[in-house]
This record gives sequence, structure tokens and C-alpha cells, in this order.
Amino acid sequence: MSSSLSVKVDNLPKNSLAYTNAVYLNPNDHSSLSSTIAKSADPESSNGPQPLLLNIGYFVFLALPHASVEPERAAMNGLQRQCASLTLNQVVTASVFTPTASSAASSMTLSVDLLSKSKPGSPVKVDTDQLAEMFKATYAQHVLASNQVIAMDFEGSKLRLTLTSVENLGSLDSASAEG
Repeated sequence: MSSSLSVKVDNLPKNSLAYTNAVYLNPNDHSSLSSTIAKSADPESSNGPQPLLLNIGYFVFLALPHASVEPERAAMNGLQRQCASLTLNQVVTASVFTPTASSAASSMTLSVDLLSKSKPGSPVKVDTDQLAEMFKATYAQHVLASNQVIAMDFEGSKLRLTLTSVENLGSLDSASAEG
């Protein structure tokens, strides 16, 4: 089994999926790539199955199966395509990404904006503590990077989140080794 697949970039099968920040694959392609993920050495692990993470373009995305996606297609939202400099029908390699403990995010800085600014003059109030909690819960299995842009539905407000900086445990380890 190969741990990569050549796919064409496609639109999402449903607009509501845009707020997951996931990439969607045909279930057979998803299953094939998932089978290459190393199984946990601990059979009693309570973490459940490993999520399928794919390196596509410059970013790593959580990949989920969707029956409406054609084989050898990667369905992405517009922000994902724009951020990764991809176009519709572009052929790319989707490679399985295996995270390590040092790739876990330890801190990040986000800028928040509205996706649609159709109502000028009506400010949207956002409870940043609630936003932070929802962000952590929603994107816990994702691997995020600086300059990545994410669409998020927060209490009915459609937000554009830009990760302005991401620190991971690996960068902290190397910084402490140098200092």
C-alpha cells in the first residue's frame, strides 16, 4: 500500500463542510490511505483510531471520507485552496503525514475577521474565551501552521481565522537546547 495518492483538487460536496477545515476523500481512497497509518503499539490505547492527516501543498489537513467525492479527488474549501495556492482540477500528491509528539502545538496566535462583511456598521461581539475553547475542541486533531487560514462557524458568525504564529513542542525543545 502506498502512503500517498495523486488526486485532483475539487470543490466540497456540501458548503456546510467548509467549516470543518477537513479535506474530503472518496471512502475507498480514505480507507486505502488510512491502512498505511502505523497502528498504536498499545492495544489498550483509549485514543481510538489515528486520524488520517494528509500533506497537500504547503499544509497538513485532516482527511475525512465522504460518499459524494469521486475517486482520486480531494475536496477542499476555497480558503484551503487559496491558502495552499491550489486551483480546481490541479493534480497534487496527498501524502500521509504522521505527527510526532514534538509536532504538537504548544501555543498559537490567531487573527479573527468576518468571512462576509455584508452588514457595514454592525460590529460582532466575540467572547474570546469561548472562541478559544471551541477552537481547541474543533481542531484538536488538526495539524496547523503559521499563515494557514481557516473558516469557522462560531455561534452563527462565519469567521475567517488566520494563524499568525504557531509554536510547537519541537521548536520549544530546540530553543531550550540552544539557550
